[in-house]
Amino acid sequence: MGTVVNQIQSLVSLMWRRRQERGNCPRAMAIMSDGPARAELEAIFREAGWELVTEAVAPLIFYEREANPSRWREAVCELSALSPRPYVILLSNSSDQNLWEELVTCGGSDVLRMPFETEAVLRAVRTGWAFWLTERRVREQGLARGRGRPPS
Repeated sequence: MGTVVNQIQSLVSLMWRRRQERGNCPRAMAIMSDGPARAELEAIFREAGWELVTEAVAPLIFYEREANPSRWREAVCELSALSPRPYVILLSNSSDQNLWEELVTCGGSDVLRMPFETEAVLRAVRTGWAFWLTERRVREQGLARGRGRPPS
């Protein structure tokens, strides 16, 4: 059983490397305070060969709940309303089912607890990136067939 799991992990790793070589690697925007959590997220992205930006909207958006605790719901709703819709990941010092349900209601997609577990960040980014690529492909196919209209 372990051999099959290792083979699958190797294949997934190879696929991610090939995507990165083609310039098709995850890009995310971080809306968060400066400090240890940002440095940790930047280090994870750097190690994975991904791009973390602060000045441009990206397909994945990390939003730190504690940076503005009274406004996070409104901010996530606004970010989720962008077109094309980004995959919004809420960063929080705590998480529970209620927080996750509130996030989804606002249009967000995932909650990551700080301090970060590297594997949790990698998993969230890979899931978000796959979701965003699928959404983009569906949108492009709809436009190519004349079924959809470009966003205004």
